[in-house]
Amino acid sequence: MEVSCEILKKCGGLPLAIITVASILANQPTKIKEQWEYIKNSLSVELAEDSTLEDMMHILDLSYKNLPRHLKACFLYLGIYPEDWEIRRNELVRQWVAGGFVGNSPGRDVWDIANSYFNELINRSMIQPAYDDLNVEVLSCKLHDMMRDLIVRRCNEDNFLRVLHDLQDVAQVQDKVRRLSLDLSFRNDGTMPITTSGHLSKVRSLAIFGGSQHIPSFLEFKFIRVLFLDFSKLVTRIDLTSITQLSQLRYLKAECSIWFTGFPKLSTILPSQICRVRYLETLELPWTSSCSIPKDIIYLPRLSHLVLPLGTRLPDGIGKLKSLRTLRGFSLSKSSFENTKDISELTNLEELALIISREVYWNTMLVCGDDDDTSESIWMAALSSCLEKLSNLKRLSMESYSVTLCGDALSSFSPSFHKLEDLDLSGWAFSRVPIWIGDLQNLSMLELTSKSTCREDVGIIGMLPSLVRGYKAFRKKLLR
Repeated sequence: MEVSCEILKKCGGLPLAIITVASILANQPTKIKEQWEYIKNSLSVELAEDSTLEDMMHILDLSYKNLPRHLKACFLYLGIYPEDWEIRRNELVRQWVAGGFVGNSPGRDVWDIANSYFNELINRSMIQPAYDDLNVEVLSCKLHDMMRDLIVRRCNEDNFLRVLHDLQDVAQVQDKVRRLSLDLSFRNDGTMPITTSGHLSKVRSLAIFGGSQHIPSFLEFKFIRVLFLDFSKLVTRIDLTSITQLSQLRYLKAECSIWFTGFPKLSTILPSQICRVRYLETLELPWTSSCSIPKDIIYLPRLSHLVLPLGTRLPDGIGKLKSLRTLRGFSLSKSSFENTKDISELTNLEELALIISREVYWNTMLVCGDDDDTSESIWMAALSSCLEKLSNLKRLSMESYSVTLCGDALSSFSPSFHKLEDLDLSGWAFSRVPIWIGDLQNLSMLELTSKSTCREDVGIIGMLPSLVRGYKAFRKKLLR
């Protein structure tokens, strides 16, 4: 009690200082007085009502120094994002893995380790969690302004990361830079193409925010591993054909910021031979208006996360991508019957999001040459058989936007994905709640439409121990 009172006095009543020091103390291996005394003595300045910014930064710097070695680089990497930016969890941890910040551990998956790093930074109050609508799952995070100031200061001292706000500054860089963030938001567009300095030839991570009609050529970043592009409406077309020359590229994401009314108009051009980028682990093009997928994408051996615009056609031979963990944005109505069945080969999938509409039945009819009812049952049987083999699924979304589909054909199948946490069957209508829903003991989110409700249905839903949000609705009537 004596030591804690002295520590509180040094914090000067400032909430961020108290939270930060409390997190340091909570993460000590053992709770002994000598360790608390050491923390108290490290706070060499006593914060009073007239405390300066330097006093506060001293406490925050102490929290950084007390981070384990494996978390320091991950924490500093947050400086690549602009001020007040909402940082998506999946996006961040995938960049950590691609950047080489996540170590290997026997018996543990590298993606699980990366997520544990994110959780640890939250537990240490180094980042501020942003939850979903129900305050259940952390989907993103933000940085306190003073924490970001600490990161910027540390990055400059250690030459870990450089943040530039003007294209003209790119050619003026004198130090060798490993990570570069170009925040071009609210800046006037350049009038001439920009050539980088030789000091940027070894850049490993490049992030561009806001966009410009003239951006540095990607070919000048031969050793890049992470390429993150978040453009504004000023950029309508992005040519990514040159990425075949980036032999070390592991992460690529390009999207258009939704700052304006209407669907983004960013057109993305991928190389015809993307298989040359053999180390690519993540490819995300979620908010683009048009994108043609190279046929040889199925030969990327390390591709783990594939997120493309809504309504994209599944590539032929999709079953060859054995390393896939995330598959989002594809439309079964535009994909062949064979490619739909090939999804069953992706046994490592943890997240699957597909768009389904009545048009898919016509594709099936072209194969089986039968009437509409028969083709529908054949297609449903194939889909059920496919899903039954995906035992590692944690998130499954099969939405129908154009028409309500009959879900009764899915009532009798036997899913093996007992790890499932999120199930979205929007646009499907079931006569009754499928019995197999009751086997999903890890399910926390459920979107389900039923034509009627009986005692047995309520019992199935009520026996799900992890369920936080469950919908049973018909004709827009909602029961929670």
